[in-house]
Amino acid sequence: MFAKANEITTLTPVARYHLMSFLFKYLGLNINGCDNLVKKPQCPLKPNDVGTFKLSFPVPNVHINSISIWIEFSLIGQNEKVHSCFQVNFLVKKGD
Repeated sequence: MFAKANEITTLTPVARYHLMSFLFKYLGLNINGCDNLVKKPQCPLKPNDVGTFKLSFPVPNVHINSISIWIEFSLIGQNEKVHSCFQVNFLVKKGD
C-alpha cells in the first residue's frame, strides 16, 4: 500500500534478488503496474490517493537442499521515481 503527493500515470514493477553473494534482476515481470492495482483507484493516481498493488511470481527452482534468498521489490513511476520499495527474506527448501 502506498500514497503519493504527485500524480502517477505509470507504474512498473521491478524486482531483484540476492543469491549466494550475487545480485540479479528478476526477469519476467513484464506487466503494467497500473493493471495490478486492487480496488479503486486506478491510474492515473491523483495526489493523496492510496493504492494497493498485488503481484505474485514464482520462486526460482533450486537444486540444493536449502538456500537463503532476499528479493527487493519496487514500483517505479514516470521519470524513474520509486513510489514503493520493500525487501523480503526467505529460505527456499528443495521439495521431497
